Amino acid sequence: MGLAYRYRLVYELLANGKSNPMIIWKTLTKEDKPTNLDDNDCFGTLKKVDAIEKILRSEILDNHSTVALYGDWGSGKSSVILTLMERFKDDDKIITIKFDAWKYEKEGSLAYALLEHIIYELEKNDNKVIKYEIKAIKDNVLKSGKIVLKSVNVNYGFFGLSFENNNKDVDCGDIDNLTNGIKKISEILNENNKRLIVFIDELDRCEPKNILDLISSLKAIFNASNENDYYNIIYFVAIDKDAVSKALKKRYGEIMKSEEYLEKIFNISFSMPKHFELKNFIKQYESFNDENAEKLARFFEYIKFTNPRHIKKVLNKYEILAKFKDAGVDRGLIPEIITKNRDKYLFDTIFVLYFIILYDFYYEKYLEVKKYEHRVKHLKKIYTREINGDYVITDR
Repeated sequence: MGLAYRYRLVYELLANGKSNPMIIWKTLTKEDKPTNLDDNDCFGTLKKVDAIEKILRSEILDNHSTVALYGDWGSGKSSVILTLMERFKDDDKIITIKFDAWKYEKEGSLAYALLEHIIYELEKNDNKVIKYEIKAIKDNVLKSGKIVLKSVNVNYGFFGLSFENNNKDVDCGDIDNLTNGIKKISEILNENNKRLIVFIDELDRCEPKNILDLISSLKAIFNASNENDYYNIIYFVAIDKDAVSKALKKRYGEIMKSEEYLEKIFNISFSMPKHFELKNFIKQYESFNDENAEKLARFFEYIKFTNPRHIKKVLNKYEILAKFKDAGVDRGLIPEIITKNRDKYLFDTIFVLYFIILYDFYYEKYLEVKKYEHRVKHLKKIYTREINGDYVITDR
C-alpha cells in the first residue's frame, strides 16, 4: 500500500465530510478533562502532589498566602489541582474553591469575578455559621469590589505596587472598604477554625493583561486577610511562566523578567516535572502492551512531541480508530494498526499516529501531504523531454 493511498484512507477518517457516516470524532473522542492522579498517575507526579499536600496542610503556610504551581500548558497542572481537592474533600478544617479564570475572562475583571466566586461558594458552605455571616457581609463586600476591581488596574511591577484609577469616583475609602471586607471573611473563617484554599486554574489561556491584573490583585488586595495574622486564605495558582513572561514583555518591555516578577507575587512555588513517564502514559490505553508502549514512547520523543495534553488528544483519536478496526466497521479504510485484539504492524500504527499529529497540530504540513498524490499526477502530465529541439508533453 503506497504512501499516497495510505494517506487518502486516513484522511477520509479524519476529515469532517458529511459523505462519510463513520466520522464521529466529536461524539466519541474522550473529553480533555483533568485526571485524579490517585486513580491513575498517568503523569508520574504523585510524589509532587504528596509534597504539595503536606505544605498546604502544614503550619508553614501560616506566614504565606500565595502559592504557585509552574508548568507548561498541558503539563498536568489541572490534574494536580483535581487530586488535591479530592484529598481535602473530607477534611472538615479545609474549604476548597476552584476558580477557572478563563471561564470568567469576558466579565471584564477577573479579580472581581474571583471575589464574587469566593463569596458565593462560601455562602453555600455546609457550616451554617459561615453561611449566615458571609451572607450578612456579601452585599457590602461585592459593592466595594465592583467599584474598585472593575475601575482600578493594579500594577505590581518593577517599581512596586501602583494603582491606575480609571474612574474618578473611586477613592482610597473604597479600597479600604474592600480590604476590610476581605479581612472580615478571614475573621469568619478563623472563628470557625477553617482554612480556605482557592485553586486558580486556566489562567494561562487568558489575555496577557488579565493575567497580570489578577495575580497583581492577589498580592495587593486579596492579601489583606493576612493583616489579621490569620493567614487562613491561601491562593494556589497554576501558571505557565512563559505566559507571564509574554504578558510582562507586552506591558513593561524588557524592564522586568518573569522570575523577578513572580518572586514578588508568590511566597512558595512548585514546578511540574519537565519530563514524565511517557511509556506509562501510553500503557493506560488498552491497545498497547508494555513493548509497544516503549517503542511508541521513543517515537514521540524522537519527533519531540511530548506535551501530555497533545499526546492525550492524539491517543484518544487513535483509540477510536482501534475500536473501529476491532469491530470490523472500517470498510478496509484503516491500515493494519495495533489494537486491543489485533497485534498488528508497528509501522502502520506509527503512520496513523503521525497523520493524526499532522492533522491536529501541523495542518499546513498536513495539507502538503494531502496534495502529494495530486502533485505526482500533475508532474506526470507536464513531464517533458526534448525531441529535435522541441519540448513535448508525455504521460510517461
